Amino acid sequence: MTALRAFFLFLALAVTGTAAHAQSTLLQAGAISAGHVPMYVNPYSQQPIVMDSGPASGGGPGIGLSELGMTERGAGTPPFANAGTGPYGTNNCDYDAPITNSTGYHYLCFGPNAQGGALIAYGAGGGAASLPFQFIINGNTYTLPFTGSSVTFSGQSVNSLLASGNVSMTLAGTALTVGSPAVGTFSTLATCVSGIEGELRPVSDSTTNTWGATITGSGSNHVLAYCDGSSWTVAGK
Repeated sequence: MTALRAFFLFLALAVTGTAAHAQSTLLQAGAISAGHVPMYVNPYSQQPIVMDSGPASGGGPGIGLSELGMTERGAGTPPFANAGTGPYGTNNCDYDAPITNSTGYHYLCFGPNAQGGALIAYGAGGGAASLPFQFIINGNTYTLPFTGSSVTFSGQSVNSLLASGNVSMTLAGTALTVGSPAVGTFSTLATCVSGIEGELRPVSDSTTNTWGATITGSGSNHVLAYCDGSSWTVAGK
């Protein structure tokens, strides 16, 4: 009787151990693509299952990583600067070719603390030709570095925006900081044409302060001038 009881106890332990081992085995679900990141798909189950996280083009529910956390490592006391192995000490990089490619490659890299601050680095290596850096915002393309004498944002050129005193920016290493538009005489205003329609300027010598009236200079009224596409008119007093 004692021998039979010992046998059943051994059998029970063996079955339990096998079941526990099966539950901890990592299983693969679905098709996979080389270079894609695997992800867990059943966080509330004892059976861990991973699947392909999917393409950059996206997909239906359950496709794509929900979060991606990165923390730099380094020697000494954090926060760590220039701790990544990417260009300029970045730690998150995207390449259009292997860095051993015979015709070169381009990189787009990010770092939270590189070269003295947060860094976005874009460039070419291995002999590849340099390419411009572009932003596409709501279908509108903005290209860096700027070329020509004027760049247009939302229908207004940088030159026009700077003249209005409504922006502060740095171009080609030169800080261009302008506060609120300075009050000036009517003669200092640009000619009102369709290209600057909607611009507002404070004027100190208008001949009229009647709302909507066309402004001319050499008067004594301080008003806010509005360009309607053909004339400067009184918008406020």
